[in-house]
Amino acid sequence: MPPVKDARFDQTFNNYVTWPDRRDSGSPRFEAQDLFALLGEGDTVDDIRRLIEVPPHVEATLRAFIRSYPEESFEIEHVLWFRQRVAEEFERLLSM
Repeated sequence: MPPVKDARFDQTFNNYVTWPDRRDSGSPRFEAQDLFALLGEGDTVDDIRRLIEVPPHVEATLRAFIRSYPEESFEIEHVLWFRQRVAEEFERLLSM
């Protein structure tokens, strides 16, 4: 479950949970599937993982920004949560 909960988050999160198979929902599953398709175009698993991940130094900078500007936390936390879900979906696809 993502770390931030408020009315905006609940609505956004419910869109991902309720309609995970809709392309227009921006679901982590579909992004992972699109990235998985890159394997057939010459990209390696590590290349794709690098596309998905938020490098630790970038995440640390974002979290420092959140501490200074907590009113901006929703959007940043959502992006970090989304990238983690994409990574999990990508790993799930690899394991199949």
